[in-house]
Amino acid sequence: MRKNCLHGWAVLALIVSHIVHAEHASLADNCVVSDTVGNYNCVAPSRRDNHASHTEKRLYIGLAWALGSGARSIIPAVNLGYSSLKVSSDNDLHGIDISARISYANSQLKLDSTRLFYVHGERDLMTLYGAGYAVNKNDFMGALAVQKSHLRLGTDVLLQQQTLHPYIEINSLDTPARVDPNTDTACSNQGDIVAEQMITHYDSGNYSHSEIFSNGQTCAHVLPTIILDLDLDFMR
Repeated sequence: MRKNCLHGWAVLALIVSHIVHAEHASLADNCVVSDTVGNYNCVAPSRRDNHASHTEKRLYIGLAWALGSGARSIIPAVNLGYSSLKVSSDNDLHGIDISARISYANSQLKLDSTRLFYVHGERDLMTLYGAGYAVNKNDFMGALAVQKSHLRLGTDVLLQQQTLHPYIEINSLDTPARVDPNTDTACSNQGDIVAEQMITHYDSGNYSHSEIFSNGQTCAHVLPTIILDLDLDFMR
């Protein structure tokens, strides 16, 4: 009788253990955390990219040639400028561009015009909207341009004369530097981030290193422990 009861309790314990482990089938006790007690499941933390940005400030120089009917000389004007762009990790950018153009005519260097742009777009292609003043024409103007690496195409619109003055410019502005996102790690199994050196042992037979660790970290989730208090005296 006693032997049968013990056998019955063993079967019951096996069933309970099976139920508990079924609920946590995806969480095998595959690691040991230093200075702790209990069974742990360790999995590599997931990577999460967060938005980041950087402001790029540059001085530049360019050579600008007038196009169309307004082109009177093959000698380019010199454009001196300053660019301040906030570049995001998704490659979008915005900022300002200010410049002054100096022309050479009648054996003299003269201030030709000034421009202030709002810059918007992406790293590989930017659009510039702005306004300026044509000193040589004594007229205010609207300004529009597109900028790629070392190349700018634009046009000025003189407000009083109501004329277009397109130009092409080769300058020292290359593509803004890429901005990497801020990366952190998170635990999807409700575990805690634990440094790799805190893991004294892991099941390397069934799990690869990359399944347990990422960037020197792991997610350690303590598994529930079921204690069965079996009082066998009443069964005697």
